[in-house]
Amino acid sequence: MPSPIQTHGRRNVNWSKLLYRIACTHSSLSRPALLVLLHSLTSGKRLQTIDVHFLSQVLEVKDILLIPKDLRKRLVSALCMIWVDGDRRSQRACMQLLRVLCQISETKRMDVDLESSVLLDVLVGGLSSGDAVVRRNALHGLAHLVIAGIRPSLDIQTALHCLRDDSSDVRLGAMHLVWALRASNLDLQATTRRGSTDQARLTREVFLSFCMMINDNSPVVRSKTCTYLGTSDRIDTLLLLQTLSKELMEEFDKGGFGRPSSGKTSSKSNQKKSVAKGLAGSTLAMDVTLSGAFVLGVEDQFAAVRNSAVDAVSDLVLVSTRFAQKSLEFLVDILNDETESVRLNAINSLRRMAHIQATTMDVSEIESMSLILRDADQTIRHAAHRLLGVVRVSSIETLRLVVSLLDQNLGRFPEDKLSLFQCAQEIGRGSAEMIDSLIAQLLNLDHRFLPKEVPLEDDTYMGHLIVVFSAYSTGMAKRKLPKTVLQQLPYLRAKFPLLTPHLQSALSEEKMKEDNSAQSQLDSHAPLSDISTKLHTVLDTVTHFEADGKSKIAQTLLTNFLRDLECLCKSETIDSGVVRFARDYVNSCIIVLEIKESISIPHRRASIIELASRLLELTYRMQCMYMGLSRGCRGVLEIFGFFARLCWVVMRMTGWKGVEFRVDDFVQVLREQLPGVHRVMSIQGHGAWDGLFQSLKGPQNVSSTQLLQHLLDIIQNFTLFRIALPVGLRRARAKFESAAQQPVGRGGLCRIDVEARIWNAVDTSLWGVEVILPGGTTLFKPLASEYRPCGPYRFRLRTTVTVPVRDASEGGVVSVRIVRCVSSGWARVDEGMLRGRGMGVHAGQKGVVLTCGLDE
Repeated sequence: MPSPIQTHGRRNVNWSKLLYRIACTHSSLSRPALLVLLHSLTSGKRLQTIDVHFLSQVLEVKDILLIPKDLRKRLVSALCMIWVDGDRRSQRACMQLLRVLCQISETKRMDVDLESSVLLDVLVGGLSSGDAVVRRNALHGLAHLVIAGIRPSLDIQTALHCLRDDSSDVRLGAMHLVWALRASNLDLQATTRRGSTDQARLTREVFLSFCMMINDNSPVVRSKTCTYLGTSDRIDTLLLLQTLSKELMEEFDKGGFGRPSSGKTSSKSNQKKSVAKGLAGSTLAMDVTLSGAFVLGVEDQFAAVRNSAVDAVSDLVLVSTRFAQKSLEFLVDILNDETESVRLNAINSLRRMAHIQATTMDVSEIESMSLILRDADQTIRHAAHRLLGVVRVSSIETLRLVVSLLDQNLGRFPEDKLSLFQCAQEIGRGSAEMIDSLIAQLLNLDHRFLPKEVPLEDDTYMGHLIVVFSAYSTGMAKRKLPKTVLQQLPYLRAKFPLLTPHLQSALSEEKMKEDNSAQSQLDSHAPLSDISTKLHTVLDTVTHFEADGKSKIAQTLLTNFLRDLECLCKSETIDSGVVRFARDYVNSCIIVLEIKESISIPHRRASIIELASRLLELTYRMQCMYMGLSRGCRGVLEIFGFFARLCWVVMRMTGWKGVEFRVDDFVQVLREQLPGVHRVMSIQGHGAWDGLFQSLKGPQNVSSTQLLQHLLDIIQNFTLFRIALPVGLRRARAKFESAAQQPVGRGGLCRIDVEARIWNAVDTSLWGVEVILPGGTTLFKPLASEYRPCGPYRFRLRTTVTVPVRDASEGGVVSVRIVRCVSSGWARVDEGMLRGRGMGVHAGQKGVVLTCGLDE
């Protein structure tokens, strides 16, 4: 006959099992079941071990929403009591549950009740436990808290000491914690700009510790080590280069580090000495045992470790140019790995590196790739073809070898014909300046004889034609083609329309008899279309990298493209606005990526308000400053502005103070603007707002939690848009013929004569004169008769503005500028976001009026 205590214990066990089954049945039942289980378990004085186990399983059910704060307090208190008074089994289950709670705090952005240091003390105390399971869960729990923005009072040396634990699971947890501490310290340094020397020493020490872990006896630890090494984006170039060589570099020798041969010490030598001084201050010194971390990774017997090493090397390409050059030889050697997945990963890594920066291969590297071109796996062969299409060759001999390899593979694998032709097209475009020397070889031409008739069904000859015509489509090939070759172009275009370019010079024989004058005139109009094509290519690549979680690489690509656009802006005509509009649009895309990256990191969310305000200001300026915007361009800009407002509202709803904000007012405005927003979304075909639209259609009130969840989903799933740049874009500008600044006295009326010219203006009713006084800003709307047309879309403005001046200090100055006015339907939001950002905010008859100054 069981005792009442045993009966009560079994009843609690069965009750916990029942609730767990209910929670797993459907995601909508997980929250009620979890709340009932928490009430039942925390109502007593202590938790049972079996209850802790089932509670951990319930918390792992997907779509768990926020737990009430009072229940969290009682749960954390009960778990701390178990840790202090419980046995070994109870402590193990307690630490496992604490790890689950910390993990939820990172993924679900939950503010787990950590106002007291008891929970942190429990996690730190678990590091000294004799149970490996407890130590592992404590390390992972601390890592999750650090990622969530909570900094425990833990020295990083304690975490580094755990890297030498006997258990491989504990070492994995220690690596997780060390990586989280290093990443949080890097972010803190970027914010405060203090302690750069200590931070550099900490970064090197963590890097060297991870290099040591590559010799671990566990393949899981070795694979994870390579993954963490790939995130070392602020490490010295010399240390990165040492990971690709087993032999110790001469810069790390004690006797000859950075010593010049004679004369004064060079700047390069001073740099080496500074690196050596920084390494000397670390607890670990670079020696032979820590050299060649990635070499050991690719020589590992497990394919998972080799794949992780390849991924890490490809991620570190952006850190240093010298490392990228040396990693090219390193990755080419891995192309002949025995495992198919490793070979394919190395090919894709080289292709990503070639997209990021120009990659040039010589004859020896192309010969190393010849084996993968003959691989038995068709997927690997096609990936190798795409790789050959994006790399550049170093010489004409290398180009001749590449064409020969393509010819051999075309005869060996006829099923790869389309893939090989696509590769030939990219090779022709990338090596157009070298194609003149190979024309006779590719087309079987001999100046001593008449051209020989070649059967057009010969696939090898067709591939050569694709190479030649693709090179001539760039305008860089100078040698004139014979008439017989040009007559084959229509047939080639009819057979392969997507692989054959349209050559304007091939339309008539007379144009080919001339030199390159006609072709040069055609190329002078090419940059505008090239910018639009390049913008689409960059946005497609950025979307691909962002989908793979490579946000840093995506931002780097956009930044490099933005740098090129800045250079083109200097040579653009004063009225044309295509390049400048593309520059502003790329700037907007960079801000969107920064917001999406910062929204998932709690200690970076403070910058989202500034980023959202910049994005909204940029979208308004793009709408006001350019004439000739298409309907699609305006729709994309409206979406970006709506996205900026949502980000600003989310920050206000999550506790960032500074501006008065009411959720009810925002929901009311959102419902008023819903038809227009829904129309723009339907035009662009974007479906991320469907959940928000459905919740706002009904008459019932929308809860703050539901609204916040919809807004977070929109921000996280927001994608960039491909935009078509109208060639006829014009940039509006104004120039004063009168003084733009006048001195003002202490008080009274101030009369200002305004005379200015305006270019590229369609409707004068949208323009105004903004007077900036020492005590504020005033907007005036001139009469329509005061604008006199003086050309197509050109006006001369002559008007007089009288403004009252009160309590102005002597020597003050009043400024005048020509502005473009736009009404805002988001009065309260736009006024809070744009005030003080160079755009005027004025009260109008129908709401807030925003003003944007024209370029002088």
